[in-house]
Amino acid sequence: MATKKVIYFIAGSVPDATELADIAKLNAATVAQYAVTVFTKLQSPNFGAGPAEADYVASKDGVAIPDDYSEVDVIDPDAIPNQALTATQAIIEDDVAIEVPVTGSYTDTITPTIVAGVITGFVLS
Repeated sequence: MATKKVIYFIAGSVPDATELADIAKLNAATVAQYAVTVFTKLQSPNFGAGPAEADYVASKDGVAIPDDYSEVDVIDPDAIPNQALTATQAIIEDDVAIEVPVTGSYTDTITPTIVAGVITGFVLS
């Protein structure tokens, strides 16, 4: 799962209480899925170098997002989507028994084999 960049635009020179709450929600989701940067609409958000690279943009009610970012998807801090796993990623819940083929001899490492999001085996080494 690749980290997705989110740029949150504030309307003024400092975020207000609602904007801070939105930023906090986005930051709570950034541990693995998102990286949030905050720009102000009052100044060039990328120091005159054109739009900064972003996968999503956000702002309070969408009003502070510059026109340069009209082609970028908007993310709602109240409905942050989970990122889809890649074909080589899978999630295992704690204390769940999984029956899959195991190869190799265990010394100190177990390596999962994941195909199309499914754990298909483990290699011991």
